[in-house]
Amino acid sequence: MKKLTLKGVRIVSTIMMALLVVAVGAVCLLPERTVYISGGKTYAPIYSGNTEKAQVALMFNVYENTDIVNAIVDKLADNGVIATFFVGGCWADDNTETLKRIIAGGNELANHGYFHLDHKKLSEERNREEISCCHEVVKALTGYEMELFAPPSGAYGDVTLKCAASLGYKTIMWTVDTIDWRDGDVDVIVSRATKNVTSGALVLMHPKQHTLTALDEILAFYKDCAYELMEKRPDLKVLIVEKGRSIEKRNCPKRVTKTCAGCKPCSITTGFAGAGAFSDGKLSLSPDVGGNLPEILGYDAATQLIHESDEIYLKFGADKSVYGVDKEAEIREIRRKAINANLKLVECPIRHLGTEEGYKIYSKLQQHILDKGVEIQFNTMVTDIIVEDGTATGVKTDKGDVFTAPEIVSAVGREGADWFKDKCEEIGIETKPGTVDVGVRVEVRDEVMQ
Repeated sequence: MKKLTLKGVRIVSTIMMALLVVAVGAVCLLPERTVYISGGKTYAPIYSGNTEKAQVALMFNVYENTDIVNAIVDKLADNGVIATFFVGGCWADDNTETLKRIIAGGNELANHGYFHLDHKKLSEERNREEISCCHEVVKALTGYEMELFAPPSGAYGDVTLKCAASLGYKTIMWTVDTIDWRDGDVDVIVSRATKNVTSGALVLMHPKQHTLTALDEILAFYKDCAYELMEKRPDLKVLIVEKGRSIEKRNCPKRVTKTCAGCKPCSITTGFAGAGAFSDGKLSLSPDVGGNLPEILGYDAATQLIHESDEIYLKFGADKSVYGVDKEAEIREIRRKAINANLKLVECPIRHLGTEEGYKIYSKLQQHILDKGVEIQFNTMVTDIIVEDGTATGVKTDKGDVFTAPEIVSAVGREGADWFKDKCEEIGIETKPGTVDVGVRVEVRDEVMQ
């Protein structure tokens, strides 16, 4: 992020305080690349998916270890992820139920030849036979029509490409090879699957026990909600402009003196993680409380966002216990009493972090995004939003800097709400107050509840 000191202007791709999600799925391909040899047309193999989308694709080449294949299918389903399984015909012939499980999980079946031979050394007839025999076996057992072919060991020649294309197949290679068929170190597999991965990557794995073990961490990385902030794309640079201090420097003297010193900025309401950093850390895991987000996004979308946010907290160490869902009989009885009293019982699962644990979670999150290359300018206040032709194009800060970007996300929190309202009025954006739910704790004698 080179600073243009002459004008005090810097261009970044995104100015934001937001967490984004990457999709992990089956192979998503770019258009075929074609080459021409001696006037004849053939097809080059595909090494990458769509680099314009924040997606990666998981590929499993399968000739063995059916139990592990089943476990991988289950783990993918548990994480809401789909993959492409390139199956060998001789393995498929003996594993009809596993093939059906793969399909039932929403995954894609693809062709890996019949006997795991070196296709580069095979004649045109044998290339065609290997590909077509695998195709016919899978189709006969499942009815599935495969469209992708991965040559075993990545070995192919012009004849292989010609045969695959004539049979209606695209030839697929890989972007990232974990080499898990050779190396059994889980940490090495995780590193290869995640280091320097970019959008559109095709990540190759095999059904090995160490791969199954590594898969949890690999999927967590790919689904990390800060993934787009970490990508190594040269066109994506992220800057967070934070009025307050970094979380480790947020110290309020009132804790010692018992008197507010009027610090500017206030360490309780500003700084990384905002006012929530020093709250008692209760996460309300229901769209039915907390505001009007369901009215804006829809109930299902709000529910999904809450779930994604909760997953981030869990990733960084939140207690896995959830309260308010573990005593169905008692809840049912309270609901009955509420109905009799013409009241509505709002049932809201609660995850309790605790003040100290919440602070630790936010500290880990701050370090995480810093480690991934996100720049944060602390003790810096945005003083103005630059609007050109009805579009926000940049911000000005109290230090005299100007930052421009195609995307600007405002997350001003409690401290900046009034300022942001005034700025919206200045540039003609209509605002209205949002609702806030206030919880009141009422203690009564046990006899009353009985």
